[in-house]
Amino acid sequence: MDNNQNYFFNQENEQPYFKIPNNKIHSIQIELLNEYYKLNTHDESYFLIKGNTLSEKDYELIVKPNTLIFKRNDQHTISHEPYGEGQELSIFLPKNVLLREFHFSSKTGEGTLSNVDADQINISIISGELSLDHIEASNFSLQTTSGEVNLTHLSSSNATFKTTTADIELSHINIKNAIKCISVEGDIDIEDGFAQELFFQTESGDFDGKEFYPNTISFESIDGDLDIKNKKKEHDIIIKSKQTIEGEINIK
Repeated sequence: MDNNQNYFFNQENEQPYFKIPNNKIHSIQIELLNEYYKLNTHDESYFLIKGNTLSEKDYELIVKPNTLIFKRNDQHTISHEPYGEGQELSIFLPKNVLLREFHFSSKTGEGTLSNVDADQINISIISGELSLDHIEASNFSLQTTSGEVNLTHLSSSNATFKTTTADIELSHINIKNAIKCISVEGDIDIEDGFAQELFFQTESGDFDGKEFYPNTISFESIDGDLDIKNKKKEHDIIIKSKQTIEGEINIK
């Protein structure tokens, strides 16, 4: 790393850390491989990244005008495991940071993302497990191949979820405009939420909604079903379009 970059690295403590001043950073990009990770906010005015085996050899940190990039170095293979149970990589964002973009990716890691607020949020994982809590965005996008995802408390103008074989569980979501769910085989479940429009496109994955109240539905399926069970029977859900071979829509 370039020591002239705008950050401080301390490796003398028992738990090494990067400390980055919040100098009008509006975009964050984080690229991980197989770590156990936790991301949250804190009351301090700086960004903080810490872990028991954190090193400048394993990670690249780039701080430039308005942008922070933190990523695992490519030369380390996925089989290399610097983090295990009890040795999480911890990332803290200032509570008052105003983010335009937040990009996060992990290949086989497991972890949590909490209290992220940005205009544009893009999340991508391949396998592993990811939990998200209290997420706010204008546009939210999440893509997973086989990694299980659990998200609670999402507020966004628009949201897109894509899965190949993984299941995605969502609860307490408020989508001002449209939510788009695209699946090959994975199931998508929503409990307690609202959206102006729901677009569900699937091959054989199912969509299950409980206390989920979209105003309209567009459904495209080969073999997957869409089921919604609500207590408020007075809320009408309009089927805008339906294209299916064997899939069914059931609204109760």
